[in-house]
Amino acid sequence: ILAILQYHFGFIKKTNLEMEERVRKQTEKLEQTVVLMDILKTIATTANEVSSINEGFQAAIDTICNYTGWTVGHAYIYSEEKKKLISLNVWHAQYPQRYANFKKISESVEFAQHEGFLGKVFSDSVPMWILDVANSSIYARKEAAVLAGLKSVFGFPIFVGRKAVAVLEFYSPNAQIPDDSFLSVMSNVGKQLGQVVERANAMEKSQLLETIISSANDGIIITKANIEEPGPEIIYVNDAFTKISG
Repeated sequence: ILAILQYHFGFIKKTNLEMEERVRKQTEKLEQTVVLMDILKTIATTANEVSSINEGFQAAIDTICNYTGWTVGHAYIYSEEKKKLISLNVWHAQYPQRYANFKKISESVEFAQHEGFLGKVFSDSVPMWILDVANSSIYARKEAAVLAGLKSVFGFPIFVGRKAVAVLEFYSPNAQIPDDSFLSVMSNVGKQLGQVVERANAMEKSQLLETIISSANDGIIITKANIEEPGPEIIYVNDAFTKISG
C-alpha cells in the first residue's frame, strides 16, 4: 500500500510540475505578445506623426531596443546615387562609450546589394540574424563588434510597396534567436516605417517642385480642375506671373 501511495503522490507531483511549467510558458508567451503589440502600436502611432525619415527611424529603433533589451540599434538607407546601403547616423546605444568605435566604423562602411550581412538582408528582402558574429563568414565588421562586446545581430528591411529601401540592424551581447512572433511584428514595422520614407520622399519632391515653379522666369498659374462657370479657381501663381500681370 505504501508503495502504491508513493507512486500516486509522485505522479501527482509530476503532473503538478508539468502543469506549472505549461502555465509558466503560456504566461511568458502572453507577456511577449503584449510587448510586441505595444511595440507595433507605438511605432505605428509615431509613423503617422513624424515628417522626417531620421525622426521616424530613431523613434522605432529606440522603441524596439527599450522593449526588447537589444543594446544597439542602427539604420542604413539605400542610396540610389551610390547604389549602396549607407549609414543614416541614427543610433540607439545603451553604452555610448563602449560602442563609440563600433559606431565610427559602421558609419564609414557601405554595402552593395548581396554584400555582407546587411546587403543580403536588403537584396533578399527578408529578416535575418547571426547567432555569433565572430564565427560568421558574411559579417564584415566582426572585429569591431567583438571588441565592443556584441555577439548576435538581427536585421530586417524597410519597404515602400514591395521595394526594400532601408535596413535596421540590432545587436545583443548575448546569443539570441528571434522567434516567429517577433519576426512577424518586425515585418509589420518594416511596412509602417516604409510609409515614413514614402511620405518624406513625396514632401521632398513637392518642395523641389515648388522651388522650381517659384523661381521660374515664366509666369505660372495653377488652378483647380473644376472648369464650370465662372471658371476654374486659382490656387497658386508664381512671382513671375505676379510681375507680368501687375
